[in-house]
Amino acid sequence: MDFLNKGSETNKTELAYWAQKYAKQNGADNTSIVISKNRSINVDYRDDKIDQLKESTQNSLWIEIYAGGRYSSHSTNDLRKESLEKFITNAIAMTKFLGEDPFQSLPDPALYQGRPTADLQLYDANYSKMTAEERVSRAKELHDLIKGRDPRLISITSGFSDSHYENTHLKSNGFEGNYENSSFSWGASVSLRGEDDKKPEGWKYYGARHLADLPPSKQIADEAF
Repeated sequence: MDFLNKGSETNKTELAYWAQKYAKQNGADNTSIVISKNRSINVDYRDDKIDQLKESTQNSLWIEIYAGGRYSSHSTNDLRKESLEKFITNAIAMTKFLGEDPFQSLPDPALYQGRPTADLQLYDANYSKMTAEERVSRAKELHDLIKGRDPRLISITSGFSDSHYENTHLKSNGFEGNYENSSFSWGASVSLRGEDDKKPEGWKYYGARHLADLPPSKQIADEAF
């Protein structure tokens, strides 16, 4: 079962602890595990119609293995438990073929104490409220603000994209942490019919962690044009 399809922080943590326990049961002395999920959506509007509408979601597990004084790192995108069992078992077996490295170890657990708890405002809490209709509407709005401005216009491509990234980080000597961020991008590119068959182009794109921090559509359209 792919725990991340349920979409909760608890499920990533649960899977990380399961992987940590399984690795130790199969020969690892210590592990560092990161489980992440990244979702991105992109809408391009070109010459009065949707040119591209793309969504991708990627899950991954990264594990660092410390076994018998040896160290290795491995990653996989298949988070089904039956696949992870084989993946971790093979990773540990390969680690034991490596030479010993006395300088590879997990950080001193004392360094985990007193970590800052300030919210860095990297995630927009309203991200989950974004709809497909709003994404398309924003791309079209920018396109329509540029359309018809100049008879020399050849082509207009406007776009809106966003992404949401989250991970859980677990070390077998006491560290547990979670990280989450969001990003938004909004902009347009324009090509004109110039002199001597030249086709000058201009573009302007803005990016922000929070949707509300993007500039108004008219400002972007004016700057792109």
